[in-house]
Amino acid sequence: MVTEDIGEPLSASPRSFIMTKAVSQAFTGHHLAWEKCEVIHRDVSGQNVLIVGNGGILNDWDLAKFKWQLMDGRHHERTGTWQFMSSLLLMNKGKVHTIQDDMESFFYVMLYHCIRYLPHKMTSRVELILRHIFDYILTDTVGLNHGGHLKQLLILNLGRTPPFDGFEITNNQPLNGWISSAFDIFGEWLSAVLPKRRPDLEPDSLRGLKLFDHNYMAELFKVALARADSEWPKDDKAVDYLCSSASSVVAMSVGSETRSTGSNSTGSGSKKRALGGDEVDDEEEGEEAGQSSSIKRSKTRKTGPTIPKTYTGSRSYHSSLTGEET
Repeated sequence: MVTEDIGEPLSASPRSFIMTKAVSQAFTGHHLAWEKCEVIHRDVSGQNVLIVGNGGILNDWDLAKFKWQLMDGRHHERTGTWQFMSSLLLMNKGKVHTIQDDMESFFYVMLYHCIRYLPHKMTSRVELILRHIFDYILTDTVGLNHGGHLKQLLILNLGRTPPFDGFEITNNQPLNGWISSAFDIFGEWLSAVLPKRRPDLEPDSLRGLKLFDHNYMAELFKVALARADSEWPKDDKAVDYLCSSASSVVAMSVGSETRSTGSNSTGSGSKKRALGGDEVDDEEEGEEAGQSSSIKRSKTRKTGPTIPKTYTGSRSYHSSLTGEET
């Protein structure tokens, strides 16, 4: 396979408008993959959304599956990057992965990068917010990892949950409006599925909800990006407020006993599967018997403050899943 450098991380964004447009186009790629091929990505994260020019793509489809594969009656374990996985996946290890889980991951990609890299009045709380909402993990007595409780509480309370309560991006009405509207649609979705304790309800019972398909969330991106250029800040280049706090976080790996210490990031940590943004792939499905899922995927990524300026991937494959030509 011929590969070339194809993009930059969201943390290198020169403007919040460019960051939002990159995530929007990655979302369009996800939409097209589902609509045309019934393929679901299953690892939407801050590492896998890349800035290309003034837009973006959704990268790294190696955990993707067809809808029929997920509905074949076999047990499919959760996959993804811990910080960006949906609350229902984190709380229910055996849940079938749906497009709503991936759409929730897109929401967390936006929220995480707004908190960590854009100007706001809570920069002194960045480490606290990220640790409590995105990094939270609980290992039970049999070694299973659980999380998502504070994500779920945050969504159901429409963002009005400490330590996030009162968060607002400085002088950025388009993004603040996007975040508020996104909380509304995800709150509606969780309110519908949680009381019944059935996150895999029959589709017809959820058809009237805004998160039933990609369309409403796509419209949120469209509305935000259509706001007058004067409403978007011109000088809000990404600044890593987590690094500037000089705080250290202990990151527990998922699926092993390894622990690493360092600043958490969009995918921090030099060890694969460390909680600092590395991937969770519990899936074995009878393959490679005797091997733990922690070694099933050998690829290691470094992101965050030490991230390379560019990523490597197949342009011809990934560009076909973006919203426009690259």
